[in-house]
Amino acid sequence: MIAPRTPTVAAARMSSLRDFPFSFSADARDVLGSPDALNLAVRAAFPELGAGWAGTTATYCDRGLTGRSVVTRAGTRISARSVLGLFAGTVFMGDEPRGFNTLPLPTFRVSGVDVRCFVDGSSRAARCPSAAEAVLYRHVCDDSDATLVGEWWFGGPVPCLLARAASDLPQRTALQWNFDSHGASRYTLSQPEARLWRRAGHSTERCRCGLPRDCPFGRFLRVADVAGSSDDSDW
Repeated sequence: MIAPRTPTVAAARMSSLRDFPFSFSADARDVLGSPDALNLAVRAAFPELGAGWAGTTATYCDRGLTGRSVVTRAGTRISARSVLGLFAGTVFMGDEPRGFNTLPLPTFRVSGVDVRCFVDGSSRAARCPSAAEAVLYRHVCDDSDATLVGEWWFGGPVPCLLARAASDLPQRTALQWNFDSHGASRYTLSQPEARLWRRAGHSTERCRCGLPRDCPFGRFLRVADVAGSSDDSDW
């Protein structure tokens, strides 16, 4: 009988880095190499988001009619500007329209060449639906309802979107932000923009920010096309 092989330290390290918190699609790996450097940089810069993204200060829940949400835990008080989450997931090359789980990244340079990428957070959020997954935070069109602000971090090889507390947050506060403020392209569409988008052969649906009521500004969401649905990443 052959004894099972014990994973080497290097193999275990590579596996853990792939899972925390980014993976790269095949096309991204061709240009950017392994995601290890990005994951190490994020983990070193923001250790408060570690421990497997357990969400020790907030909790994730899905309330059916009102949709998914993340709420600060009872007995907690979070200081303004605290980092609470990161928009993590699979990095793809190209320029993907906004969808529920996709985020276009600012253009950055690799070996003197401008590179455009986007992050699809759907696979990671489905596998690890924790409170530190910023893709799970609710979008609000009205800035006065936002409890978080987004901030781009450029300290690693790929830009990352952080979620910081907009002010001191008491217990049981819903974590939500205006996703239109993140990046160059808007998350939502006006009615004329939505009409043009549909004429171009794409799909839209009404913005969900006011659930169970309608969006206060009557805006629409792009429904992401199939790009990224066959997740060929490192997960």
